[in-house]
Amino acid sequence: MSRITGSLLICTLLACSGLASADWQLDASASSVSFVSIKNEAIAETHYFRQLQGTVSAAGKAELSIDLASVDTGIEIRDQRMRELLFQVAEHPQATISVQLDAQQLSALRAARPQAMRLPLQLEVHGNSAELQAELLAMIDSAGCLHVLSVQPVLVNASDFALVDGINALREVAGLGSIASVVPVSVHLQFRATNR
Repeated sequence: MSRITGSLLICTLLACSGLASADWQLDASASSVSFVSIKNEAIAETHYFRQLQGTVSAAGKAELSIDLASVDTGIEIRDQRMRELLFQVAEHPQATISVQLDAQQLSALRAARPQAMRLPLQLEVHGNSAELQAELLAMIDSAGCLHVLSVQPVLVNASDFALVDGINALREVAGLGSIASVVPVSVHLQFRATNR
């Protein structure tokens, strides 16, 4: 889901290369948002979202959109159940993450070296919104691309987004004893400047 998450912190990279006047576009082919589900209290599995869109403006406004129908668990019937029972993509097709960086955060990256930061992110899923804290690493590579990576997974609680009923529906249809309602989400986002 997002932790989805935390991906918009890329904004912080704007000053990292002296490109603070640039706008940035997510390179979805080089980016990933993954989450781990835990079932029957002991079995952990990693899943991904395959379709992402994102931008960071020169003013520091960052937005990431996750197509929930693109969930990829490696098992098609499970993907279908997540789309229909958990995310209910017909009514709630996307999750969004947004963050606004201030001038102090941007100027702190002018050393042109990787920077760790803790940022508040606004996550909207299933018609509900909540603020989450994310520990991220922002850096710029030799090609001038911005990267934002999770230092620690962002923990997303299903109860904050009215997803508990969906989890219970998944558990029942799969005949499982339990599915954890708190999900760790990790990101690796790569952005390219669009107006250098």
